[in-house]
Amino acid sequence: MKPIFLALEDTMNDFINNFDIEKAFRSILDVIFTARDTVEPIFDEYRTLLYIVGGLVSLLFGGISFWLLVKSKFFISKADDWADALFAGNTLMKRRTLRGWKTIVKDLGTDDAKKHKDAILLADLIFGEILRLAGYRGQTVHERLDQVPPGVLPNIEGLRRAHKMRDAFHKGTAPELTRDEAIAIVGEYRRAFQEFGLID
Repeated sequence: MKPIFLALEDTMNDFINNFDIEKAFRSILDVIFTARDTVEPIFDEYRTLLYIVGGLVSLLFGGISFWLLVKSKFFISKADDWADALFAGNTLMKRRTLRGWKTIVKDLGTDDAKKHKDAILLADLIFGEILRLAGYRGQTVHERLDQVPPGVLPNIEGLRRAHKMRDAFHKGTAPELTRDEAIAIVGEYRRAFQEFGLID
């Protein structure tokens, strides 16, 4: 009696030797053409309906995509980018800073500690962008602050402390802040915005 692996080898050899690739290819083509001939009359009968359904589905997904872009403030962000590209000087950041500042003031006006944190994070984000557009190089706010010459920002040490608090928030090591403490931290950014002439 042959060992089982020899029997399997003989079976595989028989399959390979008797396999007709041309016949197999023709069988596959026959299946494809049969499927096409079966589906084509159905498609012809409901062609108009399928076009209408396809158009409605496209409109639905297009509407959802547009709604998501509006909710994410994508268009506002792009408008700001275009304005920044068209205008020079302090005006290129003033509109964006004013919009962000209104959000910051609104968040600080609540008793929600999370809103206070959001206000500090947004103030730091705006400040980092101001430094970048002012020509101070660096990947982080800390690196850009190191490029600021003495006397340009009188409260630069306060800004360093404020930025460290922002970093602590991201690392999850920040202490609980009272509303007054959050206002004091944001006040450092406010003074910098005023020094750059972006808010009153």
